[in-house]
Parts: sequence; C-alpha cells; structure tokens
Amino acid sequence: MIMEYLGAFLIGFLGSVHCLGMCGPIAFALPLGRSSGWNKLIGGIVYSFGKIVSYLSLGLVFGLMGKVLVLMKLQQYLSIVVGTVLILSVFPLFKGILNSNFRWSSKYIQPLKLRISQQFARTSAASLLTIGLFNGLLPCGLVYIGLAAALAMGEPLQSALFMGIFGLGTSPMLIAVIFSKSLIKKKAYASLKKAIPLMIVFMGCLLIVRGLNLGLPYLSPKVYHQSESVECH
Repeated sequence: MIMEYLGAFLIGFLGSVHCLGMCGPIAFALPLGRSSGWNKLIGGIVYSFGKIVSYLSLGLVFGLMGKVLVLMKLQQYLSIVVGTVLILSVFPLFKGILNSNFRWSSKYIQPLKLRISQQFARTSAASLLTIGLFNGLLPCGLVYIGLAAALAMGEPLQSALFMGIFGLGTSPMLIAVIFSKSLIKKKAYASLKKAIPLMIVFMGCLLIVRGLNLGLPYLSPKVYHQSESVECH
C-alpha cells in the first residue's frame, strides 16, 4: 500500500499545479483581509484541512462501495479496469469523452458555488473551514481519478486514507498561492504539468499489477477466495 499512498501524494501535489486554474483563485481570495504572514499560513491550513476532510469522506464512501465489490469477489477485475481507465485518461480523445460526460453536472453545483461565495463575506476560521469543505466537493478531473483508485482498493479506511493523502498533496501549492499569485514561473509550470500524466499512468499500472494476483509481496499479493483450497505442508 505504500506505493499507492506515495502515488496519491504525488498525484495530489503535481495535480495542484493543474488545479490552480480553479482552486487557485479561491485560495488567493480567501477572506484573510490584511492578515499577517503567520495568520495567512494558519488560514491556509484551516482551508486545506476542510478540503482534506471532504476528500476523506468521499474516500470512505467509495471505499464502502469497493468493499461490496470485494464481497462479490470482483475486486481484482475492478482494479484492472480502473487501472486501464486511468492510463487511458491521459490520452486526449478519452479525456474529452470523460469531460463531456461530467458537463451535465454543472447546473447541480451552482448551489454549492453559492454557499462558497457566501462564506467569503465572513472572516473567521469557521468560514475558511467551510470554504475548504465545499471546495473539496466541487467537480475535478483529478479528484475523479483519485476516487477511482480509492474505489479499486475495496477497503473503506484505506480508501479514505488514500484520498486524505491525495488532499494533503494538494495543500502546499494552494497554501503558497495565498501569498503569491506568481508563485510558479511559466517554464516550471509547464514542466510540472507534464509530470501529471506520468503519475496517473504509474498509478494505473500499480492497480493493474495488483489486480493480476501475481503473488508479489506488497505489490501484487496473492488473494485467495474461500472457494479456493490452499495446500498445507
């Protein structure tokens, strides 16, 4: 599981560069007033904590769904399918299909955006936490990728931890944005964006190998179903 968790953090960290377009303006516009650098840091941490809590909750829900598939003995197939989808998601054609399938949800998130905007009129830790909580529920392609991997894990606590680590990975970049809009130079921004597909493919390969039931410790441990007999020596 260590490799999956490492992948979750790296996807979150590198993905936060991609998400600066949506979450960056929210982070920069947080109701911190003319707070000192220390207060801005605390505010950013509270905001990020809210997002992480939302990601943990989503991970738990998808982990419960995955657990059902485990009981149906479908986890290995699910792991292979999800891994394949993650790899395909980096290709423009498949990415366009995924984006078009989620466009319908835009009208349903308007109330969520309204609730977020209302919190910007307040300057309190509770409002920062609420903004983070709601922000973590906004549609995001990288979050979908994280949830797909969490679903394939098939264990609620592991799935929740996976999404929590993913959220933790997004935090440093978004907290830094609070202090400066021009944090990343264009060349560095382009380089980091290029690394995102590599990490997604890496995670996809991990899930496929895990689903192949190869008997490799930690990477692809052998899974025995109750109907299978295990020879004892």
